[in-house]
Amino acid sequence: MDVRGPGSALIERLLEESDRKGFLEPAAVDRVSRELSVPASRGYSIAGQLEYFRFSPSPEGQVKICSGPACRLAGSSHTVQALEALPGAGPVPLLGSPIWHTPILAAVPDRKGTAMARSVKPGDELATADLQRAPLATVEEPTRELLSGKGELLGGLKRRRSPADYFRSGARRLVMFLERSTPGETLRAMKASRLIDTASGHEVADIIEDIANGEAPSGMIVCDTGGREPENDTASILAWADPMGVIEGMLIAAHAAGVGRVMLFVPHEHRGLKESFARSIADLKRYGLWPAVDVEMFAAPNFIPADREIGIASLYEGLTLSEGASRAKASPMRLWGADVFISDPEVFLRISKLVSGRGKAATSRIISVGGRVNRPCVAEAALTSTAGEVISESAGGIPDGSAIKAVHFGGAYGGPLRPVALNSGLRSLFGRLDSAGSGQILLIDRDTCMVSWAEYFAWLGEQLCCGACAVGRLGPSFVRRLIGKITSGKGELSDLEEIRNTIELMKETSLCPQGGRILNPVLFALENFSGEFEEHISKKKCQAGVCWP
Repeated sequence: MDVRGPGSALIERLLEESDRKGFLEPAAVDRVSRELSVPASRGYSIAGQLEYFRFSPSPEGQVKICSGPACRLAGSSHTVQALEALPGAGPVPLLGSPIWHTPILAAVPDRKGTAMARSVKPGDELATADLQRAPLATVEEPTRELLSGKGELLGGLKRRRSPADYFRSGARRLVMFLERSTPGETLRAMKASRLIDTASGHEVADIIEDIANGEAPSGMIVCDTGGREPENDTASILAWADPMGVIEGMLIAAHAAGVGRVMLFVPHEHRGLKESFARSIADLKRYGLWPAVDVEMFAAPNFIPADREIGIASLYEGLTLSEGASRAKASPMRLWGADVFISDPEVFLRISKLVSGRGKAATSRIISVGGRVNRPCVAEAALTSTAGEVISESAGGIPDGSAIKAVHFGGAYGGPLRPVALNSGLRSLFGRLDSAGSGQILLIDRDTCMVSWAEYFAWLGEQLCCGACAVGRLGPSFVRRLIGKITSGKGELSDLEEIRNTIELMKETSLCPQGGRILNPVLFALENFSGEFEEHISKKKCQAGVCWP
């Protein structure tokens, strides 16, 4: 594939150097920069904005605890508190965990300084030595343990379908489909399917048609197998379950758009997923399955503190996130150097159903369920189902004696709703939180303070904003300080209006889409749980007993 500039090679070489010693030596950055004929400042600026990279070895005994929304509800904050009492443990928050809900991920350095993912549950022994002996956590765990509901996903996927399985049974069917269908016929079949892009909410066929009719000299199809959430996203699970199904959907989309390039973004942390896709791409080339389209894989750290598309394109092109955000604001085509359709594995797996004639209108979505439920899971649910039905049928309901205070829908870009949302249909929820995109449902019980929950999401917003614009750099921090005043008993009612005004300012002036929605959870918490905020301010009372006994 024709790569514009050294971006793809630069990030991959930096990852190789980092993996070699567990951190990135300045001498290694200089060496890679000379090797690729780019300024050393380019390598430092890219590595410095990604949480994955360190420029010095981890301190002895340091552990990183998963601090995403689902892990926080599962008890990771209590784990952090317990570790803080251990001499020299120094726990730090980790985002981008591939591990689902429980066990909580703890990245524990061994004697060589290499961080290993360990399975840790709330209440486990928390001495550092015990953590180093805990079972290794792997990205394959979620696929084996979390596929739930009726045991099938996307119309029949019951187990992992390996590339070898695909080339024995499905490869010829794809070739026959592409040979017999013109791009126009393929596009009409996609139009008939009425498939919706989960990222944008637009019909996939309309996006593909715009690329086919565009004036850009080239086009590209991109699949983000890491997902849009900072943790617990269904994308990597679906990609691992059927890697060739994902590639098949991308090839069909490329055929319909009349483009000759497809690119898989695969998180560097998901080694099993990288190896699986590498084998799949090698087999594609070995069998000459569809030589009209060039398939490439690009790996980079999954934690990208920017809008996903801008972040992936920036790393791929060798840009800083600020440069990428500025280019995207001027013209999305300038960012990639081509017209691009970027989506997630769920969309491409649904497109692949066109080959078997089952590409009908998608009336379901892949949903992840966690928080206060009996069995966290990934399940396919009809859009006509209510959130409560999904939780009951797929997640085993809620534990006995639990009282649900809130339903957080949409993950990091959605927000907490009142319990009555359990009676709402999924179609209605996706429509209400159209900027969320994620199908993540988290149940919150009465032990969680909604003001602290909002404060946590303000902290998360600080981690997820790249700082390319002033509102993204300063807005979440300012909101977090205001909520901190409230949880510490120093808040005023005027602070609530100040929080709303700041969030609205971010929506209006942010340089990228993520900056405009990153504090959605805070806004939803203010709208739906205003009473708790006011009680904290006026009565110094915390219903959950978190801020005050």
